Amino acid sequence: MPFNPEPTIADGIATVKPVRTAEVLRALRRSGGGVVAVPEAEIAPALAALGRRGLFVEPTSATAAAALTRLLAENTVTPEQITVVVLTGHGLKAGERIGELLGLPIG
Repeated sequence: MPFNPEPTIADGIATVKPVRTAEVLRALRRSGGGVVAVPEAEIAPALAALGRRGLFVEPTSATAAAALTRLLAENTVTPEQITVVVLTGHGLKAGERIGELLGLPIG
């Protein structure tokens, strides 16, 4: 079934041909892991929360934090567990867009 990406502030994951699909699927199967869908409305708050902690990431990376917030709220992941969230995209890649999202003056 073809994938038609919709507009998103997390443009780094809205791709028809992800680069490492096979590797990601292998890691999910091997680890017994899962995937979380994050609503668009949860990305900007996660971006702001990371910023308050001194982590300046682009919106695509903030989806990982939004997913963790969701998993914690659902008790799928608990605070007692060791959980790693990988944040790979620096905020400088999308500084103007981040400013728009968070209502910050630009320039």
